[in-house]
Amino acid sequence: MAVLPDKMDKISIKADAKTFMTFTNVVLPAARSTICKVFGDEPVDGSRFVSVFNQLMRNSLDCESVIVNITDCVSSCVGTLRCPGLTNLELNVMVDFNTMNAIIANHPRLIKLWLTASSKGWSEKEDESRQSIAPLNTSIREVRIDDYTARNPSSLQTTVLKYLMLRLPALHRVYGLAVDSSRLQQFVSKHLPEYPQLANIRFESESG
Repeated sequence: MAVLPDKMDKISIKADAKTFMTFTNVVLPAARSTICKVFGDEPVDGSRFVSVFNQLMRNSLDCESVIVNITDCVSSCVGTLRCPGLTNLELNVMVDFNTMNAIIANHPRLIKLWLTASSKGWSEKEDESRQSIAPLNTSIREVRIDDYTARNPSSLQTTVLKYLMLRLPALHRVYGLAVDSSRLQQFVSKHLPEYPQLANIRFESESG
């Protein structure tokens, strides 16, 4: 068994999901920076993956920066991941409405969120823009939402971004593949009186 020091400057893990799941009974020490990238095309046991990941990241609250990148090998369980110190999350997985909200609620230190939207749970959110929507308890400043199931710009992508723009008080940057900046700017203009923080958001579109 490897013996790790009580504190490290930087920890970097890059492993396929099956290898990652061999890290049983391992807890990473506190570090200034922690990077964890898990990849793979074949599905793995979601509950076992979550157990290993949550234990591994148990001390992450003491880190200044925690970056996690996970591919669709564990798409069924990302909503139950717990990483107290998580600051940057990139999910190359299909994430539905409930999972996205669980991720945000469970990681209040999150600053940057990048995910691929699933249409599940969004059917009634297209025009949700009521006044007095309570902000979420989050530090998220940057959001990237992609939708690879439709032609860009995607109406689903726009729906997700509009939903988040009203709920992320610290949001400053919105980007992704073919972001419909014109439509989002119209949304900002319409709701700016009720949500003055919308004036701080800039939109960036990347070509696919």
